[in-house]
Amino acid sequence: GTLYPLALEGITGEKISVPHYCLWKSICHPNVLWCNAYGPTETTVTCTVFIPDEDFDQDHMPIGKPLPGYEAFILDEANRPVLAGTADTPGQTGALFIAGPALARGYHNNPAKTEAAFIQVDLPGRGMTRIYRTGDLARWLPNGDIEFAGRVDHQIKVGSYRIEPGEIEVAIAQFPGVLESIVVHEEIAGQKYLIAYVAVGRGYVEPRELLEYLRTVLPVYMLPPRYVMLESLPKTINGKIDRKSLPAPETSQSISAANVASNFVAPRSETERRLCEVWKSVLQLPTIDVHDDFFALGGSSLLVTRIVASVTSDFGVELPVRDFFANPTIATSASHIDQLLARGKPADG
Repeated sequence: GTLYPLALEGITGEKISVPHYCLWKSICHPNVLWCNAYGPTETTVTCTVFIPDEDFDQDHMPIGKPLPGYEAFILDEANRPVLAGTADTPGQTGALFIAGPALARGYHNNPAKTEAAFIQVDLPGRGMTRIYRTGDLARWLPNGDIEFAGRVDHQIKVGSYRIEPGEIEVAIAQFPGVLESIVVHEEIAGQKYLIAYVAVGRGYVEPRELLEYLRTVLPVYMLPPRYVMLESLPKTINGKIDRKSLPAPETSQSISAANVASNFVAPRSETERRLCEVWKSVLQLPTIDVHDDFFALGGSSLLVTRIVASVTSDFGVELPVRDFFANPTIATSASHIDQLLARGKPADG
């Protein structure tokens, strides 16, 4: 057969989707070496590289291990190393830092920005070390590879949970026909929603079927209730997703999770219906099963006080906080409220 020279294909600048990699592998000559490279300009660009095996079939494309002359650290909010992954448990997510002689000296004529990004940290077994704060999240895989987990400034707060949009995007990418996606948290008519922008090329993906699949792999508070299906996601000249050029949130299609869940239980009484509206407003969720646990949906002790205040105002009964903790579902809480109403306990005592 004909011999082909080895060629190199380096991918960097944006998180690579595994479906895109599989498509590339299906049409490219096997002698072309694929490298998934990672590195900000402040680290003189590439500082880690991952080269997938022939049989690579993971859900995520790791960013690999540090190149010679570089070191990577994944730290928690107190700048302490996070736990690495094992065969049984995933690694903890933390902030990714890079060290090594190739780090930039700083930002020209911007000492404040330099001081914030290039810091000195006392690391176990290393002492004081100068490291660069990448602004990215990551975790250690059991084999020592690094898995990119999104941007710190792209984290989304829903209830008491901090959501990594990348986790939702990875789940979306597993659905047949999806090329890539981006999940944002945007306001529409005064209410904030998770919105999934999904690239499907020239094919077609039914948003309702996609949501039905997501219900099987994600908790309810991570389910996007709105979708925009696109041929491709807008990109900058550097190949990054251009968030500013995404279609307006108002163009998204709203889908009720209640309509795609075969075992979904909607409100069955007026009390459950009114209480469900209160929960949806406080938790910023589009739909709630009457048997969903408040705290499993992202509720917190602080949000409990808002629920209790709304119940006092809307139903005219006093609902002690301890009673809510004892009845953390729409069904049980509504039943308790009905009992209080039957006893004729007014809110003013």
